[in-house]
Amino acid sequence: MTIMKMRLLGSPTSPFVRKVRVLIHETGFEDRVLFDRIVPRDRGNDLREHNPLGKVPALVTGDGLSLLESSLICDWICQELPGAGRFLPPHRRWAVLTTQALADGLLEAGLLMRSESLRPESEQSPDWIARQLERVQDTLANLGGNMAWCQDEPDLGQIAVACALGWLEFRFPEVGWVADDSDLAGWYRDFATRQSMVSTAPDKD
Repeated sequence: MTIMKMRLLGSPTSPFVRKVRVLIHETGFEDRVLFDRIVPRDRGNDLREHNPLGKVPALVTGDGLSLLESSLICDWICQELPGAGRFLPPHRRWAVLTTQALADGLLEAGLLMRSESLRPESEQSPDWIARQLERVQDTLANLGGNMAWCQDEPDLGQIAVACALGWLEFRFPEVGWVADDSDLAGWYRDFATRQSMVSTAPDKD
């Protein structure tokens, strides 16, 4: 089966973009996807032609279909690219998607916390930051307290968790999010050495 060239629009520092890139790399189709690095807020690019919300990632398939949101894009990849279905196996579909949803929710809380912390200090809401921090910590405790989501073979849920932990480490390096001796930290250290993770690691912006 011939896979037509695809185009992924995104920022290299976005954890949601990274999730898609890691999945593409793991499937072995990275040479069939052009990664178009863009700044979402820059209206000089064509992002809004493919996603009027102006959000990344956006994937343009070989036949011109524009796909939005990382979870939808990953679902499409798992269903449409040969061999990619193993990352979202039918018998574990809902468990894997639930893990992905937890990781995405963790990221959303972290992004809200970061955006609030970038406001002038006099305009920040400590209570808002504390609520988002609590969501992040509760989710990490949940993921680390029950590692049943972590199967021997990597799947979409594991990729999502790894990218979420990588983003926390990238944006808040001073915070020890996961205890070094925990099962979750050990798993992440191993997963982070995969070539898909190494090749998509963000540079400081």
